[in-house]
Amino acid sequence: MLSPPEEPREEKGSAPRISVLKTVGKPLTIKKRSEFLRIGRVGSRAKTSNAIVVCARSLVPDSSMVGYTASKRVGNAVARNKAKRRLRSLVHCFESEFVPGVSFVFIATLDTAFGEFAKLKSDFLYCVRKAKERANAQ
Repeated sequence: MLSPPEEPREEKGSAPRISVLKTVGKPLTIKKRSEFLRIGRVGSRAKTSNAIVVCARSLVPDSSMVGYTASKRVGNAVARNKAKRRLRSLVHCFESEFVPGVSFVFIATLDTAFGEFAKLKSDFLYCVRKAKERANAQ
């Protein structure tokens, strides 16, 4: 009878395991809550009425990582999903801004879901550049 494979055990002092969805030519997607919390704790923030961007050094040095979050303050499930879709679209538009070794978390606001897309686009780019600038200064 076969037994299921065992999970590899982490040694004390080793780097935490990260869980990402690998894609070709795009930033990796952050999936674990612990990774969101780490970036929120150590990262630098930039905020406008349309979005909040948190930027920190990545645990994966050879690629960039992005994560998206929308709380219930944004609205119901439809509104939250719309906000995250808009943020993903903007990440796709500005892929060149995401350098390897940097992680970004994009926090949706009410205006992310229902605001004018052209304004969201300019605010998004401003936030990404400002957060990167602050992260490099640390």
